[in-house]
Amino acid sequence: MVMDIQCSQADLTSPRAKVEFAAATIAKKFRAQPIVDAGTLEVVGLEMLCRDRLNFTDRRKMVDADIEAIKAASIMAACKAYQHVHCNVEILSVIDPEWIEGMAIHIKPGVVIEVVERNGLMMKSFFADQVKNVVELIRAYGGLIAMDDFVFNDHNIFIMESIHPDIIKVEKAEYIGEIRKFTDAPIVVERIETVHMSRNAKKAGADRLQGYYCDIEVQGQIPERLTPPGVMARRQQMVDGLSQRQPERLVASFT
Repeated sequence: MVMDIQCSQADLTSPRAKVEFAAATIAKKFRAQPIVDAGTLEVVGLEMLCRDRLNFTDRRKMVDADIEAIKAASIMAACKAYQHVHCNVEILSVIDPEWIEGMAIHIKPGVVIEVVERNGLMMKSFFADQVKNVVELIRAYGGLIAMDDFVFNDHNIFIMESIHPDIIKVEKAEYIGEIRKFTDAPIVVERIETVHMSRNAKKAGADRLQGYYCDIEVQGQIPERLTPPGVMARRQQMVDGLSQRQPERLVASFT
């Protein structure tokens, strides 16, 4: 899916051209990782990932970064090429008035807000009520909610029952059976590195998969400008392998 996109109206009539143009718009700041169907490996979504290292301790900068993330996700979602386009948002940003305003301006149907909770704030009732109100507003604007990095414990169960996420993301497939006792929301298993992990996650009941293995399997379905992390890793492995072989070739040439 590599092509040069011109900015004329005629060039933006095909779905592929729209996706490539959108990717070119956001690629300087973001890359993307595919989310695939566990059974077919069809790409059903993207997760937008910031290229720059983020300072999670600076709330002001994180609000700005989270607004940029929802803009990028909305640009990709507007192409309607993927069922969902995800972006991460810190839970403190979710209740920030500036982020709420940015969300209301930019969000498009199909955008999934992955709520990132790091500090146990949802256990405080006043804070939890604020988050629930914003979650309802996100849904009113056509967005969806995902819980990221779900670990099966009382804290996360409380959040799940509070905001009723549309999607749940886990890193361990063994959580799936317990999660199913509380919700029938689609479950994404992340950090899928091998075909063996892919099969195990599917067997455990995963609906969707995400990770290095998926990046490589479906790289042709993602705009090259957005270079998924797994593809970047494989390219680096190839470069490292080539650099290691070069001295061997030089030695061989003198023997």
